[in-house]
Amino acid sequence: MVGILSGREDLQVYVLGGYLHTKNRLLYGPSVIDKLRELRADKAFIGATAIQTDGLYFPYEDDVSVKKEMARRSDQVIVVADYTKFTSKSVYRLDFDFVDILITDQEVPNEIREVLHNKNIAIIQCEEKDKYEEDNKDES
Repeated sequence: MVGILSGREDLQVYVLGGYLHTKNRLLYGPSVIDKLRELRADKAFIGATAIQTDGLYFPYEDDVSVKKEMARRSDQVIVVADYTKFTSKSVYRLDFDFVDILITDQEVPNEIREVLHNKNIAIIQCEEKDKYEEDNKDES
């Protein structure tokens, strides 16, 4: 679902109109694209169904259209995806040219890492701390 956060002191959340795909919780349609053309964002956080060497993939063409327009209207695009996205497949592509940062939870496969490096896309790998380690740290 596309939501826009705005304002520094007075945080506001805008939910765009359009059609709601209830199963996948996404908004789509021409009215969403029209509304996005009126906005600008500092950062856009997007997910992906799959990540391959030639871009991000999604199951719905309308979803790619919304994400592409949001990327055009944002100063920085941050993709957040877990490691399963690197072995998944889907149909509709969003080019890496729209992406600035990829945040993921495990090592990015070498062939994708090389493409991201060549396109100057930063990779942030977040590691989950061991729960046992965290529990014992508190006891010290």
